[in-house]
Amino acid sequence: AAESRVRPSVWLIEACASLEPVEVDEVVSLCRRAANAKGQPETSSSCPSNSTECALYVLEHERTLGLQTHHDCSNITDALRDAFATPPMVHAVLHRLGDTISTRGDGFVTGNDSSKNPPVGVLGKLLAAIASCKRAAYGNKDDALVLIQAVLDTCASQVTSLEVTDKTKFFERLIEELAFSATRDAALLDDDATNKFLAYLALDGAKTYFASGGSGNSTSTVSSSKKKHRNQFRDTVSRSMYDASLPSRRGKLLPKLVGVDGETSLMTEKKESPLLAPTAAWFLGLSCPSEWRVKWRQVFDSTKHGASFVSFLNNTKNVGPTLVLIQTKIGYVLGGLTSLSLKSGSDFFGDEKSFVFSLGKLFGAEESSADDASSFDFGVHRPTGVNSHFCYCAQGFTSERFPNGVGFGGQIGHFSLFLSSDFERGHARHTAATFGGVRLIGDAHASSAEKTGALLSSDDGTINQDGSFEVEKVAAYAVDGDFAKRLLEKNVLENRRGAHGGGGGVLSQKYAETRMLLDVARRDAGGAERQDR
Repeated sequence: AAESRVRPSVWLIEACASLEPVEVDEVVSLCRRAANAKGQPETSSSCPSNSTECALYVLEHERTLGLQTHHDCSNITDALRDAFATPPMVHAVLHRLGDTISTRGDGFVTGNDSSKNPPVGVLGKLLAAIASCKRAAYGNKDDALVLIQAVLDTCASQVTSLEVTDKTKFFERLIEELAFSATRDAALLDDDATNKFLAYLALDGAKTYFASGGSGNSTSTVSSSKKKHRNQFRDTVSRSMYDASLPSRRGKLLPKLVGVDGETSLMTEKKESPLLAPTAAWFLGLSCPSEWRVKWRQVFDSTKHGASFVSFLNNTKNVGPTLVLIQTKIGYVLGGLTSLSLKSGSDFFGDEKSFVFSLGKLFGAEESSADDASSFDFGVHRPTGVNSHFCYCAQGFTSERFPNGVGFGGQIGHFSLFLSSDFERGHARHTAATFGGVRLIGDAHASSAEKTGALLSSDDGTINQDGSFEVEKVAAYAVDGDFAKRLLEKNVLENRRGAHGGGGGVLSQKYAETRMLLDVARRDAGGAERQDR
């Protein structure tokens, strides 16, 4: 009996092992809808948890629904796209990915009689594609490469013209569909700043395609992925295709943007041109832990709270991980994420969850160009591990050794990104190594700023073109929705312990500044700065 039993394909068993039974049932149910099962009643059975039994469960439903064919006919493909409400480009990539996975290797569990290995149709291939997307989203590099290769193959099959703009438009459309799957609001994608943002992201993907010579060759794709800076298009597709493929998961990566009160929605506030649009929040959220993607509360906006560093620190105090966004005078949007609450001091703080980012030139009448995009590093840039200089914040220091403001990466006075406490100027040094020596603003910013006088002058009166900029707007968001609640519970517990003799004394918050000054004095003792003091 065991010898005569149907043997599922190895790749189908692997797909069932990667997916939750409820996800398999969701796919089966939607395939029933697509197949229009001629009045057949819905099955009351549910997917087994064992991966092999799950694969047999899928094969049985394929046979029952008439989907057990070698090739997908166009009508069932269109029906599946409608049933899953999958955007056309996303569906095309999933279709290509399923075909790729189903044809790799021998594909079957060991067995001598190949007739016992039934052909797997659209249901099995779709499950395999979704499972591969899930593994890619959770960091499996092999599945990520297979997914991107499917994107490149789809691009090659759908783009007949050799014009660069046509290939770029494919990437633009795919990214737009992924963004729509997250935001579920097509009107948001009509915003001018959003269009520029999507164009930057698509161009980053086009670079990968062009690096392969237009052939989609996987070897070239791998070598392209080993460049100094990660391809943001590749990472975005790898992390979001899984959520776009299943109706129940759409919107999982888009945090809810709310005002200071924690309730007022900022999701459709387009007239005021917010620095953080929903599409940008979706993109930045892909680089955040899942628990930070629920609700992002705006805690500071310089247009509402005033261009005051004191107000900025008061509003960001004890809010937990904080996203800081800066708009330069000529329209670039850049910033950083600190994994801890901002706090004034002489040392760097934070951890490897911190990052810096550049969203390009989103505002201003002057159009962005491909040349401009090639002169800066679009997207999110994480720590390289070269040092732990993640975030810096200083207020009230009189020594030039400790510049007042907020910085990310690099060294004190030479940051990857720095916002001065006067809220008028800042710099982004591309030689700072913490985040990989990235350029957060481009050459076009320097030339335009020089024409308008926006570049800063150094002490000797010369123009400093090393990433200096003038500030137009500043905003900050608390990205950990439960942080304030956890902090309150922690403080209550510590107060109770203090009432019984624990805590307090010189270690209390009352003497925090004194401890900081003593710490600085101790580190400087005997140093070159001692005579200066």
